[in-house]
Order: sequence, then C-alpha cells, then structure tokens
Amino acid sequence: MDKVDILLGIYSSAIAVPLAEKVDKQKRLLWITIAIADGVFKGRDLKYTFRAQVPGGQFGEISTRFIADYAEERFKMKPQDVKGAIIYEDGPYGTGVAASGEAEMKKIGMKMVLKEGYSANAPDLASLVTKLKAARPDVLFHTGYNPDITLFLRQAKEFGLRVKAIIGHGAGYGQYDKLREAFREDVDHIFNVDPVASQLLDPKKFKSPELGKIRDEFLARYK
Repeated sequence: MDKVDILLGIYSSAIAVPLAEKVDKQKRLLWITIAIADGVFKGRDLKYTFRAQVPGGQFGEISTRFIADYAEERFKMKPQDVKGAIIYEDGPYGTGVAASGEAEMKKIGMKMVLKEGYSANAPDLASLVTKLKAARPDVLFHTGYNPDITLFLRQAKEFGLRVKAIIGHGAGYGQYDKLREAFREDVDHIFNVDPVASQLLDPKKFKSPELGKIRDEFLARYK
C-alpha cells in the first residue's frame, strides 16, 4: 500500500466490509463502485472510504414498497393480504437487504411466510425451493449473486414453484439479458431494484453546480 493512493472498484460486500477498515487506517482512499451492504459504513466512522451507490437498506425497503403500491392494481389484493417470502445469500449484502425488507413488511402489515438465508456457494438449493412451495408466497424477494440466482431459478422451475412476482436486488438480477437467454418468458414476472445504468443517463440533465460543490469539497479535504 506504500505506493498506492487510491483503490477503485469492489463488487462484493463480503470483501468491502473488512477492506474498508484496513484501507481507512492507512489513510488511503477507497472508492467503492458497488458493494451496497449497510455494514460497509454503519457505525464505523470511516474518513477515507466513499461509495457512490444507494445503500442496501434502501433496496429492501423500496422493493417491498413497490409491491405494496401495486398490489391492488396488479394482484387485486390489499398489501396486508399479500404473502411475501424473503430469501438471501447470507453475507453482508444479502443479510442487510433482507433485514430492511423484513422491517418494511412489518411496517406495511404484509404477511411474511418465510425468511431464510443460504450460502452463495451452495451447490444445491432444492431444499429451499421445497420450503417455498410449502409456504406458498405470492411474492418472492430475493437477494443473491450469480450463479446462485441462476441455480435457484432453474431449480424453482424444475420443482414447479409459482409466484406472482420475483423481486431481485441487483447483482445477478441486474444481468437481465443473461436471465432472458436462460429462462425466456419466465423472466416476464421478475423485477429488479438497481440504480440506473450510467449509459442510460443523460449528462445534460445533471445538476452541474451541485456536482461541482461536491467535487470542490472533496478536493479541499483530500488533495
């Protein structure tokens, strides 16, 4: 680290959580591009770590609110009558999103019929699919990476799991073209919570003066 001033990147929250503290202690800049887990920053008072990304807690909250807002229109059900299940990879990323989703479900009064974590490296998720079939949720909230998402969706199809909608939270669910290629029309009821891809943004609509203030403050502190 002696000759390194800035570290850029980090996709996995499992890597970002321990790395952020180590880099911060050495007073080097860590610029995280993804790694959305709340645990990266929560209660840590980091001075040299930055993340231009929505925190994971908001992912779980927004996805649950999305279902509540459209339940009557799409499902002909009141939000309180919707049965939801939460499954997630059991690292910082999945755990954080799942916790915020559970909290929002309780706030809304939505029924939670199953909440269960699993290892992102699990070779088989058949037992989880079986539990979901028994629980019979209307909506499935899933936070995972890839290939665990692909594995789950494949086994869910094989075992005949049926839900009204699946809500993903970035990562593997953000690779929509690959999901479409693998599962064809089955992806029509899959939704994903993610920031807008940079290539879809119009720079002309950015509030340049506000961005300039952030840049100036950053340079004043760390130049």
